[in-house]
Amino acid sequence: MKKQLHIFLLFSLIFFPAFSTALTLQEQAQEQAEAVKPQTIPVPVKTAIEAGLQTRQPRLDISFSINKHLFFPAKQNMHNIFLFTIKNADLNYLPVASTEIQVQENETPAKLTTRSVCYLQFNSLEESVPGPMVKEVYIPIHFETEASYDPEAEVTCSTAYPLPPGKYRLSMAITTEDMEKIGVQYYDFDIPGPSSFKDTITTTPLFFVEKSKQLQAPEVQAEVHLDYFVYSVIQITPNLKKEFSSGDNVELFFFILGAQPNEQRKYDVEVEYEILQNDKTVIRYAKQTYEYPLIIQTLPLKRTVLIKKGEEEKKETRDLEAGEYTLNLKILDKISGKTAIQTIGFSAK
Repeated sequence: MKKQLHIFLLFSLIFFPAFSTALTLQEQAQEQAEAVKPQTIPVPVKTAIEAGLQTRQPRLDISFSINKHLFFPAKQNMHNIFLFTIKNADLNYLPVASTEIQVQENETPAKLTTRSVCYLQFNSLEESVPGPMVKEVYIPIHFETEASYDPEAEVTCSTAYPLPPGKYRLSMAITTEDMEKIGVQYYDFDIPGPSSFKDTITTTPLFFVEKSKQLQAPEVQAEVHLDYFVYSVIQITPNLKKEFSSGDNVELFFFILGAQPNEQRKYDVEVEYEILQNDKTVIRYAKQTYEYPLIIQTLPLKRTVLIKKGEEEKKETRDLEAGEYTLNLKILDKISGKTAIQTIGFSAK
């Protein structure tokens, strides 16, 4: 799967305008899909959301936690990805309808399916006070599992929605289909806009890729996914634990914001990667240059050491020892001269 993503990114970097067009088509298709499905949050759910909107007081009939916000450029907006954790039991798995799978009386069903719904409400955020509601989204949750599943196991899910730059409060509600149980959590987040990068550059939030694959078409409506998220035509499972075995490769995925293209719409960005432990460099990689700002970079967790035996010296490659490390990125936009430093921690086991 990682090889597939590399092939896709090579293609998208060569044909970056086509990738940008796919994002435009995704936004347009999403708007068309929303025009024909219900968008109004039902009164019981709306009441539960409004009850805690000002104070961010959650409702825990269904318990879950919003853990991370990622974002990437879309054509007109930013594509916002929200990762949340929830127990299997709170996803309300029930036997698949008998019209789909015939289950004999007293027979344990082979498959279970969720009977849950996710609702998103976005309010503009002004000086930490929720302002007008700008969008509400209805998303049925469609997961299947084996009857032997562990109801107490906690899983990571994702949902995503494009929004223009600004500050927002997300109200996320997870409910049973009959709305007998309603859980609500709140999450404040910022979406940077072009004005943020007039005098500087930065990156989208850094994360490591666990596995990935290319999709045949972009996602055309908001969905809830189990273990992965979707950006345009890329399906990615992130390594949220940021743990690796010594000798593994790490894969970093990010977008450089604020870099300036030349007249041929090509970028000239240089990134120096190094791994630190206790502020000491243990691995320094060769500088990498990129013609486009969408980047996935593979870095082997191996270091070169100099071995001395008497008057003889030789270089030896060794796996990175177990421990806690920091991956440091020194970014230079050669066209504008702007620089940035970004870091992300990880563990080698």
